[in-house]
Amino acid sequence: VSTQSTGSFVQTNRQYLPTTMVEKRNRPQTREKKNLATDLFQKIKDHKYIGKEGLKALLEYKYRSCDKSYLSYYVLQPFWNYSIRFVPIWLAPNLVTLIGMVPLTLAFIWTIFVCPTMNCASANPWLFYLAGLGLFWYQTLDNLDGRQARRTGTSSPLGQLFDHGVDSVVISIAGITASAASSLGPTVTFLQVWTGAITFWFATWEEYHTGVLTLGYINGPTEGILIVVGMLLSTGFYGPSSWLVLVKDYPIFQSLGIANTLFGDWTIGTFTMFCCAAPCYSTCLTNVNTVVRHLIAEKKPLGPAFLQLGTYFSLMGVSLFWWFSQYDLWVQYPYFFQFTIALAFAELTSRLILAHLCHLPYEFFQRPLVVVCIGAFGSVFVRSPYFGFAVLALISVLFAHYCRGVIVEICAFLKIRPLTIPVKKD
Repeated sequence: VSTQSTGSFVQTNRQYLPTTMVEKRNRPQTREKKNLATDLFQKIKDHKYIGKEGLKALLEYKYRSCDKSYLSYYVLQPFWNYSIRFVPIWLAPNLVTLIGMVPLTLAFIWTIFVCPTMNCASANPWLFYLAGLGLFWYQTLDNLDGRQARRTGTSSPLGQLFDHGVDSVVISIAGITASAASSLGPTVTFLQVWTGAITFWFATWEEYHTGVLTLGYINGPTEGILIVVGMLLSTGFYGPSSWLVLVKDYPIFQSLGIANTLFGDWTIGTFTMFCCAAPCYSTCLTNVNTVVRHLIAEKKPLGPAFLQLGTYFSLMGVSLFWWFSQYDLWVQYPYFFQFTIALAFAELTSRLILAHLCHLPYEFFQRPLVVVCIGAFGSVFVRSPYFGFAVLALISVLFAHYCRGVIVEICAFLKIRPLTIPVKKD
């Protein structure tokens, strides 16, 4: 068949056809591509993180905790019981949790702008006051959200997941902000953030196996937070340079005659960090002992439990590889890279909490770990900060998708709303 174009028509040896009719012949292929893209987007949007069996297990869940802290029992809990009366009755418990992290998040953002290299020697003292008071504000509201849930009759498994999920993000934000305030630098900050993260992970891991969240006589959520609050407020009062004084220059250490031998050129900030790290790691050993004794008593194998710890240590190992292979970029853009690891840790921890709530197995190799591996090993070939920013953007989007998906699934199954309290009809 011969064809010849004539203006707005296509001439064939049989008839004249409008060009629009010829274009329509190619449309089905274009529509198929659009349909494939739409279907793929819909599948990603509707991806299920829990499933029917896991949702059914939510109905059997009961939250159990044990706080042995004397400071909590005799001082803070009476304060929290008094403070709950100032929370409006219409405010949803999960919204209380979110409001709690606002001041600390603002302080974190402020720190990124004024202390880009994590040296806050010339920062405004009000930055540290905001960070310290913001952390205390978060601790208070983090303990009021459960009371608000019982007060309004809106307690649900989503509340615990929401609460601990926010905790897993805040622990990194607070650690990074406090380290920057102490002018510890990117390297020591990296170690300090991991110290706080490991205690949170081991406590969650213990709860997964024993069914009880146990806080010791001296624990991170109580005494640990108040110590950091005190550090931040003292930084605002005395200035960040107070953390840069050498340990050997303090009279108390000079009188003992051990300053030069043990601490060398350690600053007060580094010394304080290691003093806080020691009880954290001893707490982890207590968590391991409790889990081992529980599993032996229940006649369950130890292997799968310790394999779950492998997920955390794998994330730490890959992060260290990334750190040493891209040390110059980590030091130049410390917040972006450390926040990438923080989000990966937050999602891995949230998945462990979700597995506990829904009686789901916890797989060793999961999506956040895959993304960090891409960043760590990909940076060997692509030595550019933009590659790191792309990894941060990717893990942020995936974490947001995870949070949305889980919340939507649980709310649809339990017929609740995450951020509002249903109005009771007369």
